[in-house]
Amino acid sequence: MVDQAQVQAYSEADFSDSNRAFVEYIATRHTNFAGHVLDIGCGPADVDVLLAEKLSRASILAIDGSSTMLDAGLKKIKQLNLADRIELKESRIPDQSIPADQYDLIISKDLLHHLPEPMVFWNEVMRLASPTTTIYLMDLWRPASQEQAREIVASSSGTDPEVLQTDFYNSLLAAYTVEEISAQLEMTQLRYAIEFIGARHFIVRCTL
Repeated sequence: MVDQAQVQAYSEADFSDSNRAFVEYIATRHTNFAGHVLDIGCGPADVDVLLAEKLSRASILAIDGSSTMLDAGLKKIKQLNLADRIELKESRIPDQSIPADQYDLIISKDLLHHLPEPMVFWNEVMRLASPTTTIYLMDLWRPASQEQAREIVASSSGTDPEVLQTDFYNSLLAAYTVEEISAQLEMTQLRYAIEFIGARHFIVRCTL
């Protein structure tokens, strides 16, 4: 995402419900956490800010392919005095410069449906993870029809800027079903569980 108007719209949009649900899901399973987190596809780092506040001893490396999104995230991180705990890096997976076996948690939210080939993500996760790493992915699930997608956009994002409504609609159509996610994971060495969270998302929890 490189268009400045699009980046600004996303940075100012309210995704707090799903972001907080994701962070709460992770935090309740890792109380007293004091380790390293890798966030793949962090966008403007909203999830990372929430996670750093919830897990006060976590150290986070957050990567994204968009420098403009990272710039927006860096402003928030500096304003909240979290620059010593959240590091942002411009990166597109696969990226051999990201070292493996160093993360207690690997997380990703709303990235998978943007990737032309989802196995690139899962293969990179397997490279980066260690036997003690837990992986959490949260993403949209695809509705049954275009009409249902339009209804979801109208009911939940009807007052948002047009660029967000269009992107949300396209994201819903590009998203995967739970069956498709399961098929992807069956091609990996990951042990996994999938559950729905909220009205439009699912979470995958994985380990090697």
